[in-house]
Amino acid sequence: MKKIFFLIFILSSFFFFVNCSKNIATILNSPEKFQNKTLTTQGTVRCVVTTEEYSYFILNDDTGNIRIFNAITLPVENSYIKLSGTFDSAFYLNGIKIPALKMLE
Repeated sequence: MKKIFFLIFILSSFFFFVNCSKNIATILNSPEKFQNKTLTTQGTVRCVVTTEEYSYFILNDDTGNIRIFNAITLPVENSYIKLSGTFDSAFYLNGIKIPALKMLE
């Protein structure tokens, strides 16, 4: 009986962690589903941009790219990271509407 409960626990933990992280294509293909929701995603940092007005980085997970704003510390390019943030399909950057994740503090 204990083995069955242990197996159920292991399987449910696996599915919980697999389903928690969303790939970027899933987020960008259904922006209305994820608007203002807290999401976790992971991928490789492809580009870090810093100006006087803002800073962000582009995260790539082989299904797509997304801009990540509000990072207290910007990651190193080509590093692999996992992060959580709030999705905004109508984030404006220099007057251009772009989908973005705003990192949680």
